[in-house]
Amino acid sequence: MALLQGFQRLLPDENRLKLLMESLKAVVEQTKTQNGGSCKNKIEEYRKAFSFFDANNDGKITTEELEKAMIRCGQRPTKLEVRLIMYHGDNDQNGVITFDEFAHLMNGTSPMSRYTFEQLRDQFNMFDKDKDGFIEKAEMISCVRELSLQHSFPRAVIEQLFTEADIDGDGKISFDEFVLAVN
Repeated sequence: MALLQGFQRLLPDENRLKLLMESLKAVVEQTKTQNGGSCKNKIEEYRKAFSFFDANNDGKITTEELEKAMIRCGQRPTKLEVRLIMYHGDNDQNGVITFDEFAHLMNGTSPMSRYTFEQLRDQFNMFDKDKDGFIEKAEMISCVRELSLQHSFPRAVIEQLFTEADIDGDGKISFDEFVLAVN
């Protein structure tokens, strides 16, 4: 993570985020139907939906709870998609989504990054030397050499980065994985 710490909160492709949010809202709609559909206002509707996600009733939705709730409603999110939803819902980045964060996420008022998609893509492309849409270890090592950072970022650090960032285990970092890794 140290190599990418200079980058701040980053966003995935806006279209992908919209699709993920539609999936999440579909789950909320299903919980509304399962609860009889009789909510007086949005807050009550969100509270009931939040309770569905918060399996242990501790007032927080974890990554695991989010994934299990979506699966119970017929959604099949990938681990990366679940982490992207958590990224956008967990405003204080403490690893859980509180009710307030959940309500903001559902309303679409969750704070967004100050970076544009183009800026993020440029940062990613700096590492993606062969422009195949992925960052491989060799590309990362090459960038470290070009920037004369070998002493600060030895191979062990790069190995750790790939261990943490490569969510799907394919040996390379996609743009979405990059976004999550630098968060």
